[in-house]
Amino acid sequence: MAALLAPLNDAETAACVRAERAMSRMLHGGCQAPIGGYAEMHGGRIHLRAFVADLEGIRVYKSTVEGDPADPEAAAIPPRGS
Repeated sequence: MAALLAPLNDAETAACVRAERAMSRMLHGGCQAPIGGYAEMHGGRIHLRAFVADLEGIRVYKSTVEGDPADPEAAAIPPRGS
């Protein structure tokens, strides 16, 4: 089955999804958490946009990071001192 489905896999999309999922895990995302992330490929790099809000939606924090598609999970890890 995996061999039959392999042609449907898009490496860039898979890398973006891995970055989005890593961001969600890092923020302990779930069905009740007001967080979101969206990754896209631009110029051979992953660009991950993310936000987190308080439960009332009053305070919203946004960030955009860039990462290497060879290690998409690293894009979700904030630099030290951030």
